[in-house]
Amino acid sequence: MTELIVGLSGHIDHGKTSIIKSLTNEFSGTLKEDESRGMTVDLGIAFLNDKITLIDVHGHQDFIKNMLSGVQSIDLGLLVIAADDGIMPQTKDHFDILRLLDVSNIIILINKIDLVDSDMLELVKLEISDLLVDSKYENADILEISTIENIGIKKLKEKLENFKCNNKKSSGPFRMPIDRIFSVKGFGTVVTGTVTSGSAKIGNEVKIEPISKLAKIRGINTHNSSSENVVVGQRAAINLQNIDKADIKRGYQLVDKHFFKPVRSIIAKIKTLDDLQKPIKRNQRIRFHLGTAEVIAKIYIFSKTKIDTSESSIVLINLEKPILASFNDKFIIRHYSPIFTMAGGKVLLHSHKKNYFYNRQFKLLEISDIVDSMSNIETNNLIKHIINNYEYNPVNLDDLCIQLGYSKGDIEDYIKSQKEIFKLSNLNKHWILTSKQFLKIKEKLVSDIKKYFNENKYISSINKEELTNISKVSTDFLDFILTQLEQDNLIQKKNDGWSLNDYVINLSDSDKKYKQLLLDIIENEKFNTSSISDLKIKVGINNEKDFNKIIKICENEKLIIRISQTIILSVNNFNFLKEKLIDYFEKNQSISVSEFKDLFDISRKYAIPFLEYLDKIKITYRNGNTRELLK
Repeated sequence: MTELIVGLSGHIDHGKTSIIKSLTNEFSGTLKEDESRGMTVDLGIAFLNDKITLIDVHGHQDFIKNMLSGVQSIDLGLLVIAADDGIMPQTKDHFDILRLLDVSNIIILINKIDLVDSDMLELVKLEISDLLVDSKYENADILEISTIENIGIKKLKEKLENFKCNNKKSSGPFRMPIDRIFSVKGFGTVVTGTVTSGSAKIGNEVKIEPISKLAKIRGINTHNSSSENVVVGQRAAINLQNIDKADIKRGYQLVDKHFFKPVRSIIAKIKTLDDLQKPIKRNQRIRFHLGTAEVIAKIYIFSKTKIDTSESSIVLINLEKPILASFNDKFIIRHYSPIFTMAGGKVLLHSHKKNYFYNRQFKLLEISDIVDSMSNIETNNLIKHIINNYEYNPVNLDDLCIQLGYSKGDIEDYIKSQKEIFKLSNLNKHWILTSKQFLKIKEKLVSDIKKYFNENKYISSINKEELTNISKVSTDFLDFILTQLEQDNLIQKKNDGWSLNDYVINLSDSDKKYKQLLLDIIENEKFNTSSISDLKIKVGINNEKDFNKIIKICENEKLIIRISQTIILSVNNFNFLKEKLIDYFEKNQSISVSEFKDLFDISRKYAIPFLEYLDKIKITYRNGNTRELLK
């Protein structure tokens, strides 16, 4: 049998704790009592057997936070209603939350039947029927019990023991929302919660989010017993090394260190209550509950100004503080003040940047359209939508894992099942994209290069930094795609950059003449080359703009080297200087300015700029008043 997590809810004093005592013969613990036992699982936790965990929530506000802490793994909700009180406002609130969080199954427990007559009991049953009508729980079991007279307890126990819950997939990355933190003498910091995905074992290094601190698992306790590991669906107390109790707060999560990042912006699909007290308004301040976290946020509605009763809508939620969230996480929205439940929903997209979706190139309404299509498809197909959404900058495999909360194995298994999706790898980087996307990226890069040369007619190549800026493709992937384009004979390496295979600079006859004249002059002048202003006169170009164009062409074609603002050398002369200097260093440890002047028969006017340039390109380095060869 798969482990069963049962959450008890209901109005305060309707008998939740008594029911647990009748089922297990022990009270769900208090903080003091738990700590006296050493390392236990949680406040308000009891065990029917080694496969069934009962979560008893003390108090209304605790219900909101505690029930959410394990919502991804709660299999069965027990809604407790006292026969002598009937349905109270908190009962309705708890029912709404169970429904909004899409808890799969519930059982209604009418408790304290020993305190009422049959007429009163029938009235309570009618109330319950009205509550359940038109909901997914319309046919839920209703049990009549009394913990005082032990009525119906045996039947309830049998139902729990025979309840069949779905198997829970444990292949995803480890994740556990933290609902309690305490210290145990001799152990140190202990955190508790329900594992909502994956598994962990003693010795694993995990991360605490949203503070991104690393800690090592020193010990694990499940069902009040030590364990070597913990898996999805289990309640656990985990003893952490290298972390102080004061560093952790309720609402934080213990996660696999590779797959999660804190979140500040969320695109989500929400559903409001059927009897919503007030509509949700655009840019309204709300209380956002996810996992064990509660954070204040603002909600943005895309296509209208408000969301009314019983409506589904795509919204943007900007959080005031970071939390951990992942694809398909369920959450509750409550009114800021006064506090009441308004809606529930699930996460579709998220970003660690505040207001990220405001800053996208496309409009918010377009995001809404994209996400609306995403929200109505199967989870696996969502991977394809996310991949396509990245368009010209493919999603990295690690980022896709973070976006979805899936393991690399889960995503790679999916890729293997898809003909049009594939993984590209270069060194330790992996990108996921479609065949069409790959073709579009290559076409865009070629187009970007063509556009660049059209706008810069006298430049023979474009370097990677410039291409990154105009294409917006990440540096790592750009390296890969440029190699692919070179193999396709669409581009070629040229002058420390890239050029189109068929690209040539078209110079006028006069430009060609001035270019060759400039090169001949500086070649013949060797190391005592004229200043740039003097070269302009010697070449015979009056217009400074035209002369600078010729200089730029020669620079781009790697025919000249600019030593300083005023001095240029031909590449041939510079290479000769460099070789002669290296030969000098084979016999000498260092060279002074005076020795450098003599070696090349130049004045100090040239020697100093030459030496400074050689330092700059890391051929030499200065050591006091001399230069030495940089090895």
